[in-house]
Amino acid sequence: MEEILEDYISSEDLKKFEAVYQNHLQDGTVTAREQFDYAWCLIRSKYPTDIRRGVVLLEDLFQNGDATTKRDYMYYLAIGHTKLKDYNKALRLFF
Repeated sequence: MEEILEDYISSEDLKKFEAVYQNHLQDGTVTAREQFDYAWCLIRSKYPTDIRRGVVLLEDLFQNGDATTKRDYMYYLAIGHTKLKDYNKALRLFF
């Protein structure tokens, strides 16, 4: 788990995924996969503002996902909350 919490995305990769997401958002064709990919990139940022945006995107996916995908989204939400040092929210996802 420690490796995941210390995994950071490069600025270049974040910009690449952001561009893909924004293009599809403008077209109204964002898929759950594209939203997840961008959210996961944001969660892996060094900046709390980015991490919060990633959490918001993942929460949206969690609310609208099926049982199988909800489990995955919950896992990544817990990582985001942990990186933001919001340990209570991270733990509440599992209990």
